[in-house]
Amino acid sequence: MNTRTLGEIPRRFKNHERMVIMRRILKKFSFISIFICIVVGCSSSKMISPNTLENTNRLLKDSLNNKDYALFQTYLSEPQKNKISRSQFEELTKMTTAGWGQDIYSLISFENGEMLLVNIIKDPKNNGYFKIQDIKRVPEEMKELFKKSSIED
Repeated sequence: MNTRTLGEIPRRFKNHERMVIMRRILKKFSFISIFICIVVGCSSSKMISPNTLENTNRLLKDSLNNKDYALFQTYLSEPQKNKISRSQFEELTKMTTAGWGQDIYSLISFENGEMLLVNIIKDPKNNGYFKIQDIKRVPEEMKELFKKSSIED
């Protein structure tokens, strides 16, 4: 049996063995890199908070899609918590669809009882700013819909 040490192997075999070893190291490194990317990519969920109108709407929609009544309740203001029953919540979940959009409205109420409903859009030319898309005077018969509810309601 012919056994040689690495020093006795002809030069061309040394280079071949080095290439084989380098390929193995590169394969292991590639595998480890891909594994780390998958683990980090999958575990770094992009959590959103109800800190903007858009995020709050998205979280509301997600709670409806997932039929998560407890989570839904966390997005409601204290006076509104538990005002929507589980059966009312179930009715809301039936309304959702995959496609959806959101509009931002603001209500301006005046001392004389008049109300304006203002549709606001993001300014596409100036990030972080908004523009008024439309203004509607709230008809008398619709004003009750916009009256603020008290804690006792």
